[in-house]
Amino acid sequence: LRAEAAKEAAWPPPIAEFILNQQVEILTPFSFAPAWSPTSPAGVYEMRQYTFRPGTLPDIQEKWGAALAGRLEFSPVAMLGNIEFGPTTNSFIHLWPYDSLSHREEVRRQAAATGKWPASVTEPYLQQRNKILVPAAQ
Repeated sequence: LRAEAAKEAAWPPPIAEFILNQQVEILTPFSFAPAWSPTSPAGVYEMRQYTFRPGTLPDIQEKWGAALAGRLEFSPVAMLGNIEFGPTTNSFIHLWPYDSLSHREEVRRQAAATGKWPASVTEPYLQQRNKILVPAAQ
């Protein structure tokens, strides 16, 4: 894929002078994660990344697989999968598109009110990172 991308005249984009550091990770989507094809960019995205104990991924996937349908009643998920390669292996990421921060707050409140979300796991996560992302202007 990298070789194919390099054939494009606009790749890589001329931004090297702005890169201070770079982290590359390979993500494997969870088998039950729905495909996402946006009709237009969301106003904001929330990216959550959880680090977990080695060997607990099957339990995490089982719990998330059982709970995800209920969460999707409130908003779509753009990405859901575990890191196979990179500096943060033993972690998984989920990315949610929202119209705005207030839309995010409302969706999270509604999902939590069901008592079925967030998906529970047997062991606590070792670390959680959360980012609010705003798409760049095109």
